[in-house]
Amino acid sequence: MIYQINVQQSKVEEFLLIIQSLKKLGVVKSVQSPESLSIPSDNSTTTEQLIQRLNRAEEEVAVGKVVPSEQVKKMIENWKN
Repeated sequence: MIYQINVQQSKVEEFLLIIQSLKKLGVVKSVQSPESLSIPSDNSTTTEQLIQRLNRAEEEVAVGKVVPSEQVKKMIENWKN
């Protein structure tokens, strides 16, 4: 499942620490920053792949596989404690 998260610029360091911890636990498979998405490479995402991702995301939303932003905020607050 792919999530897009808007992180406050002033909290990027803290966010990346959390994400790295989740990667070590095996919860997060991979992470891409906006900068890495804009750099062309041999394995750049094709238009077809983007459409497939969009369709998959829309299907997940339709069946309720989403986490409301308020719930995410509560989860992050719990991590801080």
